[in-house]
Amino acid sequence: MKTQNKRHIDRGAIWNDPDVVKKYIETVRGGVPFSDYQLETMLFLLKNSGRCIKRFLDLGCGNGILSGALLLDYPEAEGVLVDNSEVLLKEAAEQLKEHSRNIELVNADLGSPRWLDSVAHKAKYDAVLAGYLFSYLPKERRRPLLNEIFSLLSPGGMFICLDQVKSPSPWVQDVSDTFGLDHMLAYARKRGAVMDYEKSGKKMKRSNVRFNDPEPLTLQLARLKNLGFVEVDCCFKVFESAVFSGTKPGGKIIRMLRKLFGGG
Repeated sequence: MKTQNKRHIDRGAIWNDPDVVKKYIETVRGGVPFSDYQLETMLFLLKNSGRCIKRFLDLGCGNGILSGALLLDYPEAEGVLVDNSEVLLKEAAEQLKEHSRNIELVNADLGSPRWLDSVAHKAKYDAVLAGYLFSYLPKERRRPLLNEIFSLLSPGGMFICLDQVKSPSPWVQDVSDTFGLDHMLAYARKRGAVMDYEKSGKKMKRSNVRFNDPEPLTLQLARLKNLGFVEVDCCFKVFESAVFSGTKPGGKIIRMLRKLFGGG
């Protein structure tokens, strides 16, 4: 228990370090394998949800990359972006300055249910996004947070999660690490940065062991179903990077089920 709490506290301290945030954005975030396809998958799900996205939540928003992609397709949508890093929130404000009238930035700790007080005033939400959030949270907070997300969604609203999932074996994890490192270094080289392969690999593995604790995809999908989400599926996966989603029953979903199975 103490180890899990320490992991969460350490993460908050790290993401409030401007130098760490700058280096991450410049050398790591853009090197996430197939990150453009992850965003495309997220937008495709929203477009085909049958809903007009008027209000959304972006949890663990970082520099606002998910919100930025959504707002390009839904320029009139209102977004609430939540993170516990003031440095990242400032970066998000800068990245999304063209959408400043549409967004609200909230500094809140998702490791505590008190974050709900900061976003409840705009509930219910048509969509909730989470990018690389759950694998960094203490395990005992993951199910409660999903339950809180469920309560904030409108009937028919969609939860979409982009996150790291646990590899089924040590060999697959090693292959996944190599795959991710190759992409990260290629991205860094494009930006003119020079990085040592062996040192970068060791640093990445130390970071993963210390700060995140991904769970198997099957467990996470089962958790969504057990909490009441429907249309639960993994829509995109490359090694340990996955995009999965679930919908809160109601709205179009209920109407479709009634049409298919009767009941008016």
